[in-house]
Amino acid sequence: MIGNMFIKALYAKYNAQKEEALATLTLYLNNPSAVADHSAILDEIDSLLQKLSHAELAIRTLDENIRVQNPQEEPKNN
Repeated sequence: MIGNMFIKALYAKYNAQKEEALATLTLYLNNPSAVADHSAILDEIDSLLQKLSHAELAIRTLDENIRVQNPQEEPKNN
């Protein structure tokens, strides 16, 4: 189903954003010299936390509100 493809694409997008934010946060927190402008490290960490939070919220929203039908699953006719 086409709708499932869009939902799967959204999951992939938000999971990628989450992983990117986590990877960058880990780098910055374990190696602060990775940030060129040390005076901006707090702002950069804050920005990454916001991106992480947005991605996690979007994934949770999809989980709680969108049901992806398995293509092998036949719709139930009540």
